[in-house]
Amino acid sequence: MSVQVLAVRRLSTRARRTTSSLFFPLVAGQKSPAVTDTTSILTNGGIIKQASSGVYHFLPLGLRLMEKLIAIIDDEMNSIGGSKMLMSVLTSSALWKQTKRWETMGAELFRLKDRDNKDYCLGPTHEEAITDIVRQELTSSKQLPLRLYQVSVKFRDEMRPRHSLLRCKEFWMKDMYTFDSSEELARHTYDLVREAYRRIFERIELPTVEVRASSGLIGGDLSHEFQVLSTVGEDRISHCSQCGYAFSSEVADKVVTSEGVDCPQSGSRRHCPMEEKSGIEVGHTFLLGTRYSSAFNTTFTDSKNNQILCQMGCYGLGVSRILAAVVEHTVQTSPNRLKWSRGLAPYSVCIVPLNDNTKNVGEDPLFQKASHLYDILSSNGLKGEVILEDRQWLSRGRRIQQAHFIGYPHVVIIGKQTSGDQYELQTFDQKGLNSNVLSLEELQIVLKTV
Repeated sequence: MSVQVLAVRRLSTRARRTTSSLFFPLVAGQKSPAVTDTTSILTNGGIIKQASSGVYHFLPLGLRLMEKLIAIIDDEMNSIGGSKMLMSVLTSSALWKQTKRWETMGAELFRLKDRDNKDYCLGPTHEEAITDIVRQELTSSKQLPLRLYQVSVKFRDEMRPRHSLLRCKEFWMKDMYTFDSSEELARHTYDLVREAYRRIFERIELPTVEVRASSGLIGGDLSHEFQVLSTVGEDRISHCSQCGYAFSSEVADKVVTSEGVDCPQSGSRRHCPMEEKSGIEVGHTFLLGTRYSSAFNTTFTDSKNNQILCQMGCYGLGVSRILAAVVEHTVQTSPNRLKWSRGLAPYSVCIVPLNDNTKNVGEDPLFQKASHLYDILSSNGLKGEVILEDRQWLSRGRRIQQAHFIGYPHVVIIGKQTSGDQYELQTFDQKGLNSNVLSLEELQIVLKTV
């Protein structure tokens, strides 16, 4: 074979996304990942790798999952007029002292000094920073509403990090900060964001319960959490399975009367039969009022030339925690494997040729057929969503098992049993594994729904 032909073939192979091109650690000697806890599944699936207590690296598949989730979040934030930005993680203590949270945050706040002995913190949240930014630029009510958000790394010095991404010292969060000219408009924004959160969780197929919650150290008059019911959740909530009403343990004294809990749905049933459950908090919304705008004198000029304090809100999504919550939720129905929604999966289609591992992979007819299918699918609406399993040093069974364990929604098997224009498509549903032999045309029709 000439050097030129070899170079062309190498270029063609590199142009395709293959499993061998990913940094994908395999568990040594482990033939079948028989694990059922979130941390082990995320680690064995090549999603994360622990750096130290409460700190994790995101490996290529994990980063791709993160990017997919962030794209969904961006889409929904854009739909309600959100503007994306990025604030400095390193925040001066002067801002936090202005709201007195420098003293009240306690040991969970990462604090440090620079060489000039000035105090800083690694921001776990950015209410102070964004309010100061807006204060310097806002003049007229015509500039409102403002809906500013970021997706960035946050830090919290957890005393007991546990459950990998569910409670760690370094994490990814989407935080939005809104500024309105009246309480009524601020409440309208609050409802818009809550509805956008519902759509995000629906798109990634993660069931959540909206919980009336305490505002805590963030402050404000109204607060809701989005909780994923789970036995490993650390939050305690009361939940009515009949109407869906729920509240956190911190606000129980405000909603529980001597006669019980008044049902917000009213009707013939006056009181809710509440059950105590555990949950994982994946989102939180706060109606802040003037808690921060008054501290920074963040005002605008109204039509009568009066200086009016902005009405604010802040809204968080635990981006990295959501990924762990998805795994924790699916483990209950699909143990021993990852399971992602179509919009969240790292790749929608994985092609697995069952070629002989003793042959040159590029010259094997099964691998050539797989490569041809990759090119067809990529040029027909699935560009960037197909990955080719080319690790011929793995056994045939191991290649298939790995594809299912990672959670690709569609796995296409190309073996000696699928000759000519035939392909075996494997998918999972609630009943288990489904396997169908399809022609190329039939396969393309099925995958058009991806």
